[in-house]
Amino acid sequence: MLTELDQGLLIYLMVFAFVLGTIMASFGTCMAERMAAGRSWLRGRSECDSCHHVLGVRDLVPVFSWLFSRGKCRYCGSKVPVKYPLIELLVGILFALVILRDGGIGFVTVRDWGMIVIALAVTITDFMTYEIPNGLPISGIILQLLYILSSGDIWGELKDSLIGGFVLAGGLLVISLIMDRILKKDSMGGGDIKLFFLAGLVLGLGQGVFCLLLASIIGLIMVAVMKQNRIPFGPAISVAFVMTLFIGTPVINWYLSLFF
Repeated sequence: MLTELDQGLLIYLMVFAFVLGTIMASFGTCMAERMAAGRSWLRGRSECDSCHHVLGVRDLVPVFSWLFSRGKCRYCGSKVPVKYPLIELLVGILFALVILRDGGIGFVTVRDWGMIVIALAVTITDFMTYEIPNGLPISGIILQLLYILSSGDIWGELKDSLIGGFVLAGGLLVISLIMDRILKKDSMGGGDIKLFFLAGLVLGLGQGVFCLLLASIIGLIMVAVMKQNRIPFGPAISVAFVMTLFIGTPVINWYLSLFF
């Protein structure tokens, strides 16, 4: 049982994580939208989409800027979509939940924060362009490698990571190539395969398969809701990936307990 000091520290860390999450969500959204538009996300000031007025510090505070301006641009009065503060709130909550799951901050905490931001950026870019920039899964791979190097069992972690990534993505690649020949069209994009490779690296083979099943279910729901033949699969993979980070282990353990 946590002492009052431990509980106080945990609450402090969760508040810190929430604030950090809202900031990273704002950054990730801006980065993704710029990448989707073919613009550099490293250069240039943020500006209003309607009047293109450069935004000041008052306009860039996550969640609160939108609330204080009543969801409108201070310069031209045009509406700022509510999706922005909602995304910031969601990512802030997810960051805080990672702290609650881990009971503090460790290397795995930082890695999973990074994966959440990458998943957000993948979702936005794939929805806008039907493409997943290579830099996003590559960034995730680098984060995973740094996590492995920080672990106490480098070779064991590396082995499990590589098995998960190559078996999951390799199996999907083979199935995709077979389906491409049968259907005579692309059945799965290369970006989706790379994203599953990243998921396998981070989650391992068992949770990677769970992520694949969950992504397939979410994808089918998206088809039913969006009512169109072609949908971006990246968002479904991203949502399944983040969900697996939180519930993958307990769900798999529960399932196995039914048989053993």
